[in-house]
Amino acid sequence: MSVAGKNNRAFTDSELSSFYDGRQFRIVQALSVVSGTPYNVKLSRGVDMIMRGFTIEVTSGEIVCNVWRNPTISGTFSDSITVIPKNESSARPSPYYETHVKFEGGTANTFTGGSFRDLIDIKATGSSGGGGGGGGVGSTTAGARNDGRGCPANSWDIFSFTNPVSGTAIGILSMWWEELA
Repeated sequence: MSVAGKNNRAFTDSELSSFYDGRQFRIVQALSVVSGTPYNVKLSRGVDMIMRGFTIEVTSGEIVCNVWRNPTISGTFSDSITVIPKNESSARPSPYYETHVKFEGGTANTFTGGSFRDLIDIKATGSSGGGGGGGGVGSTTAGARNDGRGCPANSWDIFSFTNPVSGTAIGILSMWWEELA
């Protein structure tokens, strides 16, 4: 609605619009986290984005994930993580919108500082160990309507996955987001 004729505009569902515009993306990554060896995932972004969902499913053992914004990183990331468009239909506008978000993972890196952003602790159903989500699945920004988290452009996050018990924990990381162009 407008007030006194100013700012005439239609109300829209921005999440639906970004889907059809091809500005929503996702990743799926297998996790194998050895006790004592963190697996870190770096999310770098060149545009503002809304993190719509972040889920970890643990099938064996326990995984703890700490999220840090803009830490100082040393070392390298050996794994390139593929970013997948959520809308791959023929109705997606051409030319296709290219993502401004990059994911990398690996164990040959460390980080210091940064601002703490999130914590998830999940253990597989029937696993022993501390903490845990009890059901094998943990999430934040769980995909509920209007539960997104805005993330600033030209910044990065580290998702640090650790295994607090002995052995190797196995899981699946899923994330989906909307880029604000």
